[in-house]
Amino acid sequence: MNEKKDIISGYMVTNVRRMVKLCPAIIIGLSILCFSVLIGAKVFLGNSIEESRKKLVIGAVGDVKNDFFESGLTALCNLDATRFIIEIVSLDIEEAESLIREGKLTSYMVIPEGFVNSVMYGDNDKVITYVCGEGDKGLTSIIMEEIVETFSNYITYSQSAIYASSKLKKDNGMGSLSDKELLDINTRYINLVLGREKTCELELIGVGNELSTVGYYFCGLLVVVFMLFGISCNLYYNRRSKQIQRLLYSKGHGFLRQIIDEYVPVLLINLVAALIIWFVLSVLVNEGSINIFQLEMNPIRSFWLFLPKMIPVIILISIMQLLIYEITQNMVSSILLQFIVSISMAYVSGCFYPKQFFPEVLQFVGDMMPAGVCINYMSSCITGNSMFGSLIYMIVLSAIMFFGTILLRQIKIRGDIA
Repeated sequence: MNEKKDIISGYMVTNVRRMVKLCPAIIIGLSILCFSVLIGAKVFLGNSIEESRKKLVIGAVGDVKNDFFESGLTALCNLDATRFIIEIVSLDIEEAESLIREGKLTSYMVIPEGFVNSVMYGDNDKVITYVCGEGDKGLTSIIMEEIVETFSNYITYSQSAIYASSKLKKDNGMGSLSDKELLDINTRYINLVLGREKTCELELIGVGNELSTVGYYFCGLLVVVFMLFGISCNLYYNRRSKQIQRLLYSKGHGFLRQIIDEYVPVLLINLVAALIIWFVLSVLVNEGSINIFQLEMNPIRSFWLFLPKMIPVIILISIMQLLIYEITQNMVSSILLQFIVSISMAYVSGCFYPKQFFPEVLQFVGDMMPAGVCINYMSSCITGNSMFGSLIYMIVLSAIMFFGTILLRQIKIRGDIA
């Protein structure tokens, strides 16, 4: 009886000790994995962040020496909200063409001779021409073209209205607009243009799940790292002895207890891995390499407060790893299956790029997978949206995979005994 009790009570302890012995090798594997993923993320996201911080430079060439045009351009460059994303510089045509070829200029607009006078006298027979480099007719160029057209319309229609009002007053025997009245109308117009952001509300849609690009890929790549981390635990999984499992079963140590005893060390090493990963990521957050706008007020504190919310994700992925290794029979097949399942699931679930590019049916399938529900749950945690639905589904999915692992163990052991 004592022998039976010792065998049963010592199985989890034995598994924990074996995991501790393998811990250095596992941590080395985790370090290599994290280093590879971080290098890739740094290159990809770093370029994206750097590009997003650059202002779009538009050149203004042609009749830009007019006093009215220069004063309007100065106001636009120094007072308007667009100054944070757009820089307008006065150039001659040769400079503009040279900068376009060098890629230092997004585009330029050509102000025709007499444009301001045409607007002032209500003729409106001059058109601003927009020029971009060959092959650059992308989204940015289209946006710039719209901005230039808007810029032209603001000047043309507003000034036409002002001088039409003056002509209408004069034609009706009320005299011309005084300088004070003209100044007042122009001031009202400038205030309206420069304060136009007050007339609308900005809603940030983001890349996916209401997250910024960095926030979305942060969630996706983190899920990938945790799933691939199971490969580092291969030595632990494949050193489980089927003979011991049969002996424990014959001594009354049921399949449920066996799986729990084997799962606890896996969960513990995954929690340790999460702490290591979080420490590395917190350094990147602190130095600004990872910028998630929801964490900008207090990034480090918010980042570490986010870690406990990761526990359901770690529990789910740990159970998934145990299930995958229960299916396989040897080390090679277990590594291959772990890698194929993790990468395929990550791809369909949108870990590598937004799943909105997939058909709706495939998006639904991806959301139902462990990787998909993990991304949705983490996204809700970051954005502050309700995560109750994702959490409940994660619990259900964990339970299904856990009891699936028990069923597989039961089939294998009872089949061998029979």
